[in-house]
Amino acid sequence: MFMIGISAYLATQNVICVGAVLTSYLCFSQLIKPLEELHHILDELSESSILAQDFFKITEIPHDFLMIFFHHQKLIKHLQ
Repeated sequence: MFMIGISAYLATQNVICVGAVLTSYLCFSQLIKPLEELHHILDELSESSILAQDFFKITEIPHDFLMIFFHHQKLIKHLQ
């Protein structure tokens, strides 16, 4: 939007013609669309990376909590 404003200002000052404003808009919009797609891809990659880290943390949790409890109780009895 900033580039369009500058182009329109330059057109009102007769530095560039009105066709150049349209040309700059079309070129700018063609440049921005792939950058927006790249932003979406990187955003999804970041979110997936965070979810993968959480998943691997979950898989490291032992499955049987009772086994941990009994092992802890045996350890306490052994230390007494």
